[in-house]
Amino acid sequence: MSVYWNMKMEEIKVLQRLPMMTDLTYVPDIHQDLMSTRVWTNPGQKGVMLLAWGVTLRQLNQYQTPTGVIGICEEDGVVINEALEANVFHFLRLAVVAVHDFHKEEYYLKKVQRLVTDFIFHMPLKVCT
Repeated sequence: MSVYWNMKMEEIKVLQRLPMMTDLTYVPDIHQDLMSTRVWTNPGQKGVMLLAWGVTLRQLNQYQTPTGVIGICEEDGVVINEALEANVFHFLRLAVVAVHDFHKEEYYLKKVQRLVTDFIFHMPLKVCT
């Protein structure tokens, strides 16, 4: 248990140095930009960004965040719903996973796998959607 505790404490120390934990405008600015009604050239890319942002907001709920951020974190479900409405998984399947060289690049493979896994783990009730 001592090793686990030390690893957890180190993880928290690293997290506390990230801009989303130290800069009061970081999370609100990103959230406002992603949730704006601006039309993206590629709506699928916006869907992926929203999926990643929604999962990030859900994970941020577990930590002490700057004032005002907790209200934004509570919008994680709304963000995920928008990603799902943008057919994010259809886009990932056709525009990312279907690319022939995608499976040759371990870095990108792990990133997509981690995003989907985090979504399933942190938002299991949205999986049926």
